[in-house]
Amino acid sequence: MSYNFRELPSIETERLILRRMTMDDAQDLFDFTSNPIGKEYLSWDAHKTIEQTYGFLAMMEGRRVNNEPVQWGIELKSEKRIIGIIGLAIYMPAHNRGEFTYILSPDYLGKGYMTEAAAAFFRFCFEEIKLNRLEGKNEEDHIDTHKIIEKLGMRREGVLRDLLFQKGKYRNYIMWSILAKEYYEKRENETNSPEKYYKVVINPA
Repeated sequence: MSYNFRELPSIETERLILRRMTMDDAQDLFDFTSNPIGKEYLSWDAHKTIEQTYGFLAMMEGRRVNNEPVQWGIELKSEKRIIGIIGLAIYMPAHNRGEFTYILSPDYLGKGYMTEAAAAFFRFCFEEIKLNRLEGKNEEDHIDTHKIIEKLGMRREGVLRDLLFQKGKYRNYIMWSILAKEYYEKRENETNSPEKYYKVVINPA
């Protein structure tokens, strides 16, 4: 059974809220989508104008209205601002399979925010969307992301050679995945989960 993305809930953790983004979040998003740091590893270019960010937000809302997978904004509760994005880029309900994507502002790296957000997101994917398989890809040279992905229990499946031609050269990507049975086994054996506090809040459509 397919998940209803029109009723996308918010997910609250100890320090973060994963929530639907609105046009009011444009400046927060532009602050980090316009930052060139780390963009050499992404398939898209840094935003040059805030109009590009408004366009992205409009696309996300259109996908939600059409019941397509979208990305949550990652709000830092202490600052009440969006510092990153996480969500499903691909959703195949017939196979209970999804692929996730994420980005975190360079200003907030190294503080465990992405691990906390991703742990809550994974929990939602397996417990609420009922995925059997969650996948992720990252550029082979982007070493810092490997640590986060491995911490979440994903397994490296292999290298997709010359998968994309971007920013002047062919790029290798690593394919990672975690299955539902592996996720639940990991949670059962964990004594200190990254999302110590976890609450799903249903929002009006």
